[in-house]
Amino acid sequence: LTCAVTPLRLHPRVGFYSITGCSEKRPRSVSLVSLFLGAQQRFNGSQVLTMPPRRSTRTRKAPAAAAEPAPAPAARGRGRGRGRGRGRGRAAAAPAPAAASTGRGRGRGRKRAAATEEPEAEEEAAAPETAAATAAPVTNKGNKKAKASKCLDPDNEVIALRLARENANSGELHVSLIWADIADLDLHVKTPGGEEIYFGHKESRCGGWLDVDMNAGSISLEPVENIFWASSPSGKYKFWVHNYNNRTDGTFTDPNRKVPFRVRLVRTVDDEEVTEWFNGEAGPRENITCFEFDHVGSGAVGSFVVLPPHDEKSTFAELCALNSVSYTKGSGYYALKRTEEVQEYKDMILHHSATDTFTIGADACRTLLGLPLNTRLKIKKTDVPDGDRLFVQSTSNNRKIPPDTHVLIKVPIREALAKRCSDRYSFLED
Repeated sequence: LTCAVTPLRLHPRVGFYSITGCSEKRPRSVSLVSLFLGAQQRFNGSQVLTMPPRRSTRTRKAPAAAAEPAPAPAARGRGRGRGRGRGRGRAAAAPAPAAASTGRGRGRGRKRAAATEEPEAEEEAAAPETAAATAAPVTNKGNKKAKASKCLDPDNEVIALRLARENANSGELHVSLIWADIADLDLHVKTPGGEEIYFGHKESRCGGWLDVDMNAGSISLEPVENIFWASSPSGKYKFWVHNYNNRTDGTFTDPNRKVPFRVRLVRTVDDEEVTEWFNGEAGPRENITCFEFDHVGSGAVGSFVVLPPHDEKSTFAELCALNSVSYTKGSGYYALKRTEEVQEYKDMILHHSATDTFTIGADACRTLLGLPLNTRLKIKKTDVPDGDRLFVQSTSNNRKIPPDTHVLIKVPIREALAKRCSDRYSFLED
């Protein structure tokens, strides 16, 4: 009925209502919140329409009091008997601009839109928050990180539907971006190892993977982008959104418009899964920082596969063929078995066998092993802790690996997870 009396299309599974508790002094009230996934249905840049609470017809009679000013009359239109109503629908006033919402996640103390407020200030203060306040985007001046909240957010379902549609993945740490515009927004992250994951570098050596990137070529009105780690390294992360291309068409006509978006971060903090939201909007070529934090992860699964020793001398390519693993020149590492001189420019990876995770990079490995940085040095097998295995990069395509030597190969993350985490990730062949 709400959609019937307003110029809106109703999509399935996008309507939400909030029910507040009741007492003798205040009857039960219901607020209707509808999320419209179609980007062409917009109200001042927002895709959230909030209907004000309607008073129950069974309200107890209040004590005599001074006359209250009557609310402004609303336009009425006769319904066509298609809803549960009694044939009449009330035209909804246009919701307030998105800037009226702070988008702070938990939703305490937000102001209601002036066009939908009840005239009684006392009841307004007592009225609980609706879900719409957490869903409406904020102005650029108010781009803020949402507080972690255990309450359900309506956009959780929106993200779930879009990620499922794109066959996206999740893991110990994952971040998802949604918006409702033909503009090309891009999700970026700087990893603890200094790599930047974005559309031009979708996979990091530490196992971060941008597995969904949208609106770069084909255009969607319901886009989503997603970056995840199956198992994440510890360190500092920084996430931001970049408005790469502010496209225009017959509906989105302003080339300088700010595009509202939401970013959801899911990670583990003190053995508890925490969900945080960021509400923002980005103008042309603008970068908006969403999250920046120090994270304690369970270790980097990375984009590597460790091959078992072979009983004959073999090249990296031959070993990969024996184990059905893809190989490209420069992607092979051999395990250190004796004292060896290692040049300062050689890459190294330390494999922690007990957890099947990695310390990645020469500087990180040298620091962990207590060895000097940026210098040629001899590394002894005793320098490596028991249970760990140090791999040194070889750029030679024809190098013969001695018998009984473990080998590590850098592969695409999809391949690494399919082989090492097959119980969690079952990828279909392209």
